[in-house]
Amino acid sequence: MSWWEHAPINEMTIDEHEEELRQTVDVDVPERALADEASTCLGMVIENTAQTDRPESGTPESLNLHALMSIAVLSFRATRAAMAVVTTGYEKEAIPHFRTALELHAHRTAIEAHATGEEARAWLNRKRRHGIGRRVQEVTAAEGLYGELCPDAHGDPEGIYRRLMLVDGDERAVNWGPHRTPLSRFLLHQLSGYCVLAAKALAGSGGVEVPRLDHLQEQLATAAARLKGLASGAAAA
Repeated sequence: MSWWEHAPINEMTIDEHEEELRQTVDVDVPERALADEASTCLGMVIENTAQTDRPESGTPESLNLHALMSIAVLSFRATRAAMAVVTTGYEKEAIPHFRTALELHAHRTAIEAHATGEEARAWLNRKRRHGIGRRVQEVTAAEGLYGELCPDAHGDPEGIYRRLMLVDGDERAVNWGPHRTPLSRFLLHQLSGYCVLAAKALAGSGGVEVPRLDHLQEQLATAAARLKGLASGAAAA
């Protein structure tokens, strides 16, 4: 095992390896189809809400709608970007997009909890840039989760040790080329859920429907059960 592990470039170009991963993504990562459906649903809610009459400027309804629309747009783009990099085998690089969606989930939860519009105003005025790790912990009940995602969003070597390191007994190597692990599936499932929640919040504020909501929630639950089995199997192994 060499220290910097990858399929030899003289046997397969990087483009060819990425194309191979693109061709197999729907089999390897069935949650990609769910993320596609959930983000498309969110896109439809964004488009439909944009066609509705806007509340009077400065009112709580207007502030909340503006904030939830912004969060929906950013959530949509973060999800589609994560899908794109997972498809070509760069799941580590999808983590910053997941972290963005997680931040937006925390902000959206706070905005929905304050009908006065003051939380929306604070977020829109960029007064919620600090303390995001605490807010994420409050909405996920996962202590330290936000901090664990940070190395992958920065130029930090810890990201290599956590995500790309291969271990075989006493030997270590870095799988530096494109590849996927079960992490891709968990990331896209979680992003799908955030899209549905963002769609529900925006639809409620804008007075529109969420297309195929029951179907999406059923698919999310099915995928969650499937991934729970995958996690249990990995733990047993």
